[in-house]
Amino acid sequence: MALVVSAISLRTVEDYFIIITLGIQVVVFSVMNNWQTLTRGPLGIPGIPSIRILGFSSKT
Repeated sequence: MALVVSAISLRTVEDYFIIITLGIQVVVFSVMNNWQTLTRGPLGIPGIPSIRILGFSSKT
């Protein structure tokens, strides 16, 4: 993914580099947020365990 973004973005100069990079980020975010079969969209990926630090869980 980084190779594709860099190949596109490095052909630009000055402020256009930032604009292209942010544009690619928006497109990738939109695809991942709406890809229901892979990421379940805005519901998130299920089954990720909660963080435990020194025996304390992050769940309340």
